[in-house]
Amino acid sequence: MKSILTRARRRFQIGKAYCMAKEIAPHLPAKASIVDIGCGSGFIAFHLRGLRGGEVMGVDVLDVLQAPIPFQPFDGQTLPFTDSTFDAALFCYVLHHTREPQALLAEARRVVRPGGVIVIYEDVPHSWWDWAFAWRHSLAWTSRTGPCRFRSFLGWQELFGRLRLSVRRCRLLSRWRNLGHPVQRAFYVLQVP
Repeated sequence: MKSILTRARRRFQIGKAYCMAKEIAPHLPAKASIVDIGCGSGFIAFHLRGLRGGEVMGVDVLDVLQAPIPFQPFDGQTLPFTDSTFDAALFCYVLHHTREPQALLAEARRVVRPGGVIVIYEDVPHSWWDWAFAWRHSLAWTSRTGPCRFRSFLGWQELFGRLRLSVRRCRLLSRWRNLGHPVQRAFYVLQVP
């Protein structure tokens, strides 16, 4: 029974990553080189490689990679790449886990070529309901990554502006995309100057 549940969970995870990759792909140039920062299992980057045809690299503080993509561990602060290495960077529900989101975004900006994009999915608590789930999420992750640093929809945009990253596209997502964590979420596509 355990193996059946494990396989079902894996299929769900891979399918969810594919849906996110399909949502991201139109905002990336064909054959874009992509770094997935906080890649987790790596399936989003894996699917993007198939959809866009470019090179991908996964980086994370823990090696829990399951997808067959190149992986580089990092310390959660400094990306181990030279300036202007990639055409695009991804943060898929990662920034609220970082100790200094502004510093990590500056690192992403450094490794993405001028004219490239940074794609971000983030929780953006708005109502008391959202903040209750965000608080619960933070409690679950505090021992691994420290307390979460959530921001509002506009709060993230203010941070992007401080880094001179222009918002090319942004929109709120349905809070019901993840029934286990039904917090208001947002999708941002940022242009690197």
